[in-house]
Amino acid sequence: LEATVSAICTYTDWSYGEVWTPASDGDYLAYTLGHTDDPGVEEFLHASRSVTFADGEGLPGRVYQSRSPEWIPDASEEPVDVFHRAELATEADLRAAFAVPIVADEEVVSVLAFFLRERRENDGRLAADITDVAARLGGLVERKQAERQRRHRTEQLDRFTSTVSH
Repeated sequence: LEATVSAICTYTDWSYGEVWTPASDGDYLAYTLGHTDDPGVEEFLHASRSVTFADGEGLPGRVYQSRSPEWIPDASEEPVDVFHRAELATEADLRAAFAVPIVADEEVVSVLAFFLRERRENDGRLAADITDVAARLGGLVERKQAERQRRHRTEQLDRFTSTVSH
């Protein structure tokens, strides 16, 4: 996901990109990672690390709940109930925002969000390109999660075997 967010930012001129994933208990979305090459956005990135979104709350939460992409022409002008980090976006001079779900095995496993420094009405072509990338990521994320689970089970079995043998 980190490489994908970085590549999307680089090749499409987004100033900042981030990933949100459901917490293990599934009650909220947690910040997973962010990418920017723009020093003026670093504060937004750092502040976002401590933010969470309930299902349907804020841009990531709405995209998670609806399973549909959403474009905001100017996040800094939105009320806090629509875009929770509007004040931070204003301070970082971030304007347009776009978020898209990553779906694997019929479930949203992550939400990608991107920001521009300029106000921009919905750019259908750009949104479609990012949505296509997100659709392809679903299968990859699913495979990575299965690998992680297998590794975890193997480690548990190894610990159990070690305990029994002593």
